[in-house]
Amino acid sequence: MTKLRASAGVPQARGGLLRLVPENTGKKEGVATMFVANGELLEMQKGLPELAKLDVPSKVGYYVAKLVRVLSAEIKDISDAQNKLVTKYGEDLGGGRFSITSPINTEGKPGSPNWEVFEKERQELLEAESDIEFKTVVLPAEIYVPIPLLMMFDRWLTVEGIEA
Repeated sequence: MTKLRASAGVPQARGGLLRLVPENTGKKEGVATMFVANGELLEMQKGLPELAKLDVPSKVGYYVAKLVRVLSAEIKDISDAQNKLVTKYGEDLGGGRFSITSPINTEGKPGSPNWEVFEKERQELLEAESDIEFKTVVLPAEIYVPIPLLMMFDRWLTVEGIEA
C-alpha cells in the first residue's frame, strides 16, 4: 500500500490547497505541487514583470526566473483557452478578430446572443485548477520585496528567517 504524505514546504495562505501525494514519488525535498484556480493564476500575471525584476543573488534569481517561466506558460494556456471561447461564441469582426459583448456594457450595445453560454464555460475554466510543481524559493531577508508581491506569490516565495 502506498503511503500518503502532505507536500512539503507549501504556504497555506490565500486559499491554496495542499494535496496529498504518494510518498514514493521520487520528488526532491522542498518540491511541492500546488493546485491553483486558473482565475487566480490570471490575476498573478500582473505581478510577473515585477517578480522577474527582483534584485536577488544569482542562484535565487535563477529559481525566480524559472518560476516566472512556469507560471507564464500556465497563464498562456489559460488565455489561449479563453480566446478559443471568444472565437467559438463571439461575433466575427473579420480579419481573424472576434468579439463578445456582455449584456451589461458601457457602450449601450445589446449583449451577444451567446453571452450566457460563453460566460458559463469561461467561469468553469477560471474555477478549474492547474497543478504547479515547483520548489519554494527562499528570498534573502535583506532584499526589499513589496508586500503585495509576496502575498501574490506566497505559495512559492518565502523570506529567509520568516516561518509561514
